[in-house]
Amino acid sequence: MKLDLEKIKEGFLKKDKIILSKGLSLIENRKKENQDLIYKFLSSFSLQERSKVIGVSGTPGAGKSTFLNTFIKELVDFEPSLKVAVLAIDPSSEVSGGSILGDKTRMNDISHLEQVYIRPSASDKYLGGVAAKTYESIRLCEVFGFDYIFVETVGVGQSESLVAHMVDYFIMLSAPAGGDDLQGIKRGVLEHIDLLLINKADGDMLDQAQLALSHFSSSSDLVSKKSAFKTLMISGLKKIGIKEVENEMRNYFKTYDFSKREVNRSRFVDSFFKQIISEKIENIFNSSDYKSIVTSFTNDDISMQVLSEKLRAIGQI
Repeated sequence: MKLDLEKIKEGFLKKDKIILSKGLSLIENRKKENQDLIYKFLSSFSLQERSKVIGVSGTPGAGKSTFLNTFIKELVDFEPSLKVAVLAIDPSSEVSGGSILGDKTRMNDISHLEQVYIRPSASDKYLGGVAAKTYESIRLCEVFGFDYIFVETVGVGQSESLVAHMVDYFIMLSAPAGGDDLQGIKRGVLEHIDLLLINKADGDMLDQAQLALSHFSSSSDLVSKKSAFKTLMISGLKKIGIKEVENEMRNYFKTYDFSKREVNRSRFVDSFFKQIISEKIENIFNSSDYKSIVTSFTNDDISMQVLSEKLRAIGQI
């Protein structure tokens, strides 16, 4: 089925996840007409409700997917009416360039639930632990009307701070590796997080987890008091400490000022603008029809009108 603006609007009003998936595929597609259709849709659709957007990051092997599987199951069990989206950024296959889909396979408890929508996306070597179109994908999910949108990053260390500008609440997971794990996370990310979770705090790993908790609690000296974060020990696999995480998140949003979201996201505009320019330059070198691409670049896409439409679509103006 070929989508047009009216079909997308109708599908979103009916909460049709198939249309949502097709819309996300269009925004990830490199074809100009597909992306322009989604930008036009986003710029014409005003948000009636506010989704809560949560970033979940951490070093590879920290247990992000297992934690989300347990945590989201807890959320929807407690409140069955909730609608939850998970944008799981997977590593890219070196062969096909597509998502390896490793994250979704570790979310068996929630992948079949009607209340939960999981969308794996390939990072495609895009820096920051996210995919090139994660920002616009969040906007689509907001328009769709999810109560919670979780963005699970690839897990690449310091550059994970990029996702902090897209979300309202930022959770970082660490395996119980003591103070050495600070080298994997580093100050750049610590300055942005709201909650640090020492995962796998069970069985033989409990002593190491307690040691890691001590190291990370004292690491608040690395960041300003303005950037202070809370630290908890959990076990996503054994479902230990999950209720405490839920309480922390709910308490945070009780007093959250959503105007902060617009201030935070405005910091993303510069990189988004550069992304548009980079895509056009890449298209020039990948196209055999240099003349038409250059003409489009100079007379169309780079115009203030088109740029304004794209910024409006992601809620920046």
